[in-house]
Amino acid sequence: LSGPVSATTGRHPLPDPQRLANTFGRLGINANVQVVTYDGGPGAYAARAWWLLRWLGHDAVALLDCGLPRWQREGRPVSRDLPVVTPVTFTPHVRDGMWVDVDTVARAVKQADWLVMDARAEERFNGEIELIDPVAGHIPGTINLPFEDNLHVSGRFSSAQELREL
Repeated sequence: LSGPVSATTGRHPLPDPQRLANTFGRLGINANVQVVTYDGGPGAYAARAWWLLRWLGHDAVALLDCGLPRWQREGRPVSRDLPVVTPVTFTPHVRDGMWVDVDTVARAVKQADWLVMDARAEERFNGEIELIDPVAGHIPGTINLPFEDNLHVSGRFSSAQELREL
């Protein structure tokens, strides 16, 4: 779900669109397929897959509320069998307006009509703890809205109304 990391990229750079489209095609995804993404945690990896599909123009994609943990808590079936996948052609329609570069962010934090949000945990935003990045803290002028705040204590996604209020 990421491209190669280099000295000029972040930790999770966007992959090459055609290479990612080829991967999605190998997984049996094309314009006719509804995709549901999930993961085993709070949804960050599933959200990344959802976003990348949307970035490549695939709108028929959803996130499974509470992911695999809820599915298992509810006693729904789980399998160890690998699915049989028929490769197809995934034709990307890249939406370049869904991302910005670092120069755009540097300008945006100085403009009143832009809002730049950092979705990391509050402790990382505040520079109190940093286990991944070489420097603790955040980009000056940004606000913190941790992705965990999109979830109830139960792990379910907040409603659209609750997210709008937040």
